[in-house]
Amino acid sequence: MGAHDGLNCVTSWEATTGTLWNDERRYGGASMSDDPVADCRSYAELTGKGPIADPVAVRLIDGRLVVGPSVGRPADATLVPAITEGEDRVAELGQSLDDYVDGGLSRCFSADEMTGFVQEELSRLGLHRWTITERDDARPASPCSVAMVAADQEVIVAENFMPESDVAPTVLSAALRTQVAEQCLTLPEAERAVTQILGDDHHWPTFTRVDSAASCTRVDVELGGSAQVFLRGPEG
Repeated sequence: MGAHDGLNCVTSWEATTGTLWNDERRYGGASMSDDPVADCRSYAELTGKGPIADPVAVRLIDGRLVVGPSVGRPADATLVPAITEGEDRVAELGQSLDDYVDGGLSRCFSADEMTGFVQEELSRLGLHRWTITERDDARPASPCSVAMVAADQEVIVAENFMPESDVAPTVLSAALRTQVAEQCLTLPEAERAVTQILGDDHHWPTFTRVDSAASCTRVDVELGGSAQVFLRGPEG
């Protein structure tokens, strides 16, 4: 994850102009919650770097999400408000479509199967005004379909996009499926299970969000250069 991705925490705004991450004034990573300021406090503890004085979360003109001191923040930076429930539903949609546990990358979907899955997710999340557009990428050796969140309340289903080997179950996704997704766990129980499953393997901190209306915790995992698990569920 580069400096333009995820969450950037800086103890001095001058650190936003550098290109290297080995700056003691800068740290961060993937978001752990809906509160970037709280996440930067957690990253300060995890990295042993200094806390941010009177922190505020902003979006820089180049798109970076940065938490830095309230004094001296760039004039063209936009303050980031607290995430709304609607924004979290859209975020969960994207995570579900990219999920290897029981989501859009958990098996090889045909175009019709993927469209059906997307329709179910839109209904579950209450995103009723969204549309689905199908696109054939015509890659004969890549029979699996994927779905991607696009702009303007649209999901694109790309047919013949991915080889079947890229959606094969991993040890991690299989463990999350059997030990979290297929169990009815509270959020704290799911966090403990995920911590044990991840072990010492490199991963981003687990994202958690309380969903008091849920009876069981939902789990998604995104896999790339490193894994990140997303949990939403009841406190107890």
